[in-house]
Amino acid sequence: PGWIKKLFTDFVSFTVKLVIKSQICKEINNLANILAGFIQERAELFLSDGDIGVDISITASPVLKASYIESHHKGLARLGNATARISDSAFSPALLTESRMLYFWISDQVLGPLVSAAHRDGRFVRHIAGEELQGLFRTNLMAATPDFMSQLLSSESPEAKVWSLSDPQLWTTPQGTFVVERLRESERVGVRGGGHSSVFLAPQEVEVVVRASYADKKLFLDAKPSQVSILKASTWVGNDLKEVSDVDFLKEVVEKIGVPKVVSYLEPGLTALMDSHGLSLFELIDPEVVSQQGYVIVQLDFGFPHHLLVEFLQRTL
Repeated sequence: PGWIKKLFTDFVSFTVKLVIKSQICKEINNLANILAGFIQERAELFLSDGDIGVDISITASPVLKASYIESHHKGLARLGNATARISDSAFSPALLTESRMLYFWISDQVLGPLVSAAHRDGRFVRHIAGEELQGLFRTNLMAATPDFMSQLLSSESPEAKVWSLSDPQLWTTPQGTFVVERLRESERVGVRGGGHSSVFLAPQEVEVVVRASYADKKLFLDAKPSQVSILKASTWVGNDLKEVSDVDFLKEVVEKIGVPKVVSYLEPGLTALMDSHGLSLFELIDPEVVSQQGYVIVQLDFGFPHHLLVEFLQRTL
């Protein structure tokens, strides 16, 4: 009968459609896995420098959504053979929109250990000497320059060293990422002719709120001190130790000279590091760094560099 023929034909057609749909979904999922793996390889290279790296291996297979691919990664900072540990993540896909091509959700649990690794690798040490140091103090300051500082700066060989005493602490809010750093500043002058040297020591705790942006293939850091505490300042002249009471001057130096100088090193340094891993080859379209409570979202549209697109297609085909 005709109805049996129609039922059989519809069943076969329905079965074929299911098989074709299943095969297409399978191929799309395979492509999603290949793309996620390719991006992961590039990202791991991008997040490594010397003994510092980040394990961003996936925690589960990428999931193909209606309009995007979602993948979850570990984000464990490494320094040599030591690897950080992260507790349960607070990430939820609802925290992201679907208007951009690429999103990175980065929690403080990732940023904190990465900054600590940089500290322990000796990245937060800086020497400034001679004309460069003297030029910094030509900045107009409200507080009068103390005599001991004038003597240090007017010598032939002034030298300053600033270094981090402990792991920096950070937390992110909608206002930006707050970084608390315990620093030690040492300024030293060696007097020629067998005379005594003069040394100025100023341990300090500095809290800075930082907002990052990226434009014209350069990283920009807007850093504003929110709190400066001079723990104890002293100066050695020969064998005599004297406590320094010019705290207002020292705080102003940190706010108007110290923080901007640190930023002037970090911005080109981090830009050069990212460029060395090929970031400048990408066309990043309207990148945004959005600070929220406990995490940062980096969202952008982008264009693939030709050589990476060719490499990806060679792997896929």
